[in-house]
Amino acid sequence: MIIGSATANIDDNLKKADDANDAAAVANNGVKDINSDNKLTPNEKLSLKRLYDSDVLKHDFDIKQLTSMSLPTADIDLALSNLTTFTAKYFVNMDITEEVDRQALNKVFNDFDNADKAVEGLFNGAVQQVANNAKEAGDDAKQSAGQAQEASEEAKNNAQQALSNITVVDSKVTKLSGSTTAQFNTLNNGYQEVISTVNNMTISNRNLALGTATAVTMTGENRSNQVQVAYKFSSVIPLGTVVTVSFDVSSSTGVGDFTMQFYGGEPDGKPASSWQIISECSLVNGTKHVSVTLTTDSDHLHVRPRLDFATGTVTVSNFIISESSKEVNWTPAPEDLASQTDITASINNIHLGVKNADSSTATFNMNSDTILLDANKIIFSGNTSILDGTIGTAKIANAAINDAKISNLNGNKIVAGSITAEQLNANDIIANVINGKTINGITITTPNLQLGTNGILSEDWSLNQATSLFNPKKGSGTMTLTQGLLATSGTLSRWWSNDGGYWYGIGDDGSKIKNGSNQVGDNYGAGYAQHNIFDSKGNTLLRTYMDATGLYMNSGGTAAVNTVLTQQGLTTTNINALGTINGASLITNGWVDAGLSNGHGVRIGQQTIQSHNSQNIYFNGDDNKQSVTLHAKAIVQSSQLSRKKDIKPLDPDYAMKVIRDSDMYGYRYNEESPTEPLHYSGIIDDVNGIPQFKMPEEFISEDRTGRNDGNTVAFLVEALKQADKRIGILEGMMNRD
Repeated sequence: MIIGSATANIDDNLKKADDANDAAAVANNGVKDINSDNKLTPNEKLSLKRLYDSDVLKHDFDIKQLTSMSLPTADIDLALSNLTTFTAKYFVNMDITEEVDRQALNKVFNDFDNADKAVEGLFNGAVQQVANNAKEAGDDAKQSAGQAQEASEEAKNNAQQALSNITVVDSKVTKLSGSTTAQFNTLNNGYQEVISTVNNMTISNRNLALGTATAVTMTGENRSNQVQVAYKFSSVIPLGTVVTVSFDVSSSTGVGDFTMQFYGGEPDGKPASSWQIISECSLVNGTKHVSVTLTTDSDHLHVRPRLDFATGTVTVSNFIISESSKEVNWTPAPEDLASQTDITASINNIHLGVKNADSSTATFNMNSDTILLDANKIIFSGNTSILDGTIGTAKIANAAINDAKISNLNGNKIVAGSITAEQLNANDIIANVINGKTINGITITTPNLQLGTNGILSEDWSLNQATSLFNPKKGSGTMTLTQGLLATSGTLSRWWSNDGGYWYGIGDDGSKIKNGSNQVGDNYGAGYAQHNIFDSKGNTLLRTYMDATGLYMNSGGTAAVNTVLTQQGLTTTNINALGTINGASLITNGWVDAGLSNGHGVRIGQQTIQSHNSQNIYFNGDDNKQSVTLHAKAIVQSSQLSRKKDIKPLDPDYAMKVIRDSDMYGYRYNEESPTEPLHYSGIIDDVNGIPQFKMPEEFISEDRTGRNDGNTVAFLVEALKQADKRIGILEGMMNRD
């Protein structure tokens, strides 16, 4: 029987946690003995926080042990509650030193340790009771067999004294013997069954999976074979190992199927694992507990859950796989608990304390880069040198300093024959001459402020103009005056009065960005002013430059300009008139150009509309999509021989075929009202993938947006000629008859 070893197995699994507890206890005792000044420093808080986190893990494991044996949990719950209540306030700010009652602090940690040890005793006692009950069952069976044998002997002796009742006596003895034998066999078989079951049972609560304190969450995609990596084992589980796997699977919808399986796709086939299924089930709207005992059919190193047509959120928690023939409660893998190295590192960070003969205490804290002295008075006697260091906030009474280099000096009163400093801050400075690289003051009153050749005068600006003004602005930034140049920079927004009104910035493409802004920069010097608006990448988006020669505006900050206003006149690429433009013609040659800068413009003049690049000209509405109706006395199409090539006759039969393949319809355009008359022509189907309206390619324009009526007329003429010819032939045939 190995029931007695169950406790040992559990103790082995907790060895690291117990070692951590012992080491932390030693560390805690060291802190208690040395730091009797009731001050809890940041380093000590860190050590206590690790010890507290270790106790929380122990508590969770204790609860699972007690619950599995139906044992009470009130004592260990109370111990953790008291520990949490006492220590929580010290973990709020880990960077400060706080007063603490050492005796109370040690008590709550010691109380928890005692409660934890009591749990171990209760659990071990419960396991031992299982073994004792099995032994008592066997002893009872043996005792019953002995009593049956004694009764049989007594019956035989009595049979000689009463021959008349021999049959009855013998019957009783036989019945008693048979009943006793049956009872003995039953008890003996049960006893042997208990022995066999316990001997063949392997109980280990060592979780072979790592990181199981974190649940695995999947979002169902309503498809088959949706898999996700879950947990890796601490080492390969060999082929033929009996393991028990248990976990909880939760679903927010209860839709779909869930499969837990070993991962058979290990890289390079190492280990040579298979996709062995652990468990298959349908999801429920809630939580389902799964526990399976199986024998591995290959080496395994991972598990990977799979969803089939699942929706919602699916969560796998409390996952444990143990080399056990029965389910055990969830515990984290030993690798997930604090190691001895972590505890040792915490001990090394515990600070030292100093206790004086008069019972006063002081704190001495030392690590690799800091030494902290915390006492009411610190006296350095003898020559003291600070080779390289920084003294923070300090007060020195009646100090005589022969020579010092001070970067910043703040004082109510400074009396000196001469002060030379990189930076001097004072509420009031009265002097005939002040020379300094940087002077910061709330108010500077002087009849003459000279910055010199390298001086800088800086001031922050803020602007928020009323929206009732013309082209209002708001923003903020900085203005600097240096070397005779006034420069401003900052962030600026403009007001747009349409669409309800809003502040906007200008996008990189020139569009209005609602509630946006731009970085801006201005420069003012003798004889010129420059204004810049920058894009999101910091490049110049728009620039206006003004000097005595004129006003120049361009986009992109390049040398080329879009608009120039000089004494000679206005040069620009586009003019939008708010009213009538009176005066001389815009262009002296009698032509008006529009859109030539992009290579796709037109020229109007001399009774002619010219396409700048000899391409098609379109007559569209304001949205540039709807076509408009042209009204004219007549439209004459060019058909001069001198402008044609590749001339070929139109085959009459081909013309007849194209006409037969054409469908003509009446219709109205989308923008027309139902009262307008119908138009009639073929329809170009640009909506359906398979055209629903017949329109021969010969009747469609090259850009497939309109019909070519010239082609239509040509095909109709040839078709009519061919029809007339065939009618003449038929008439001749009829006349001969």
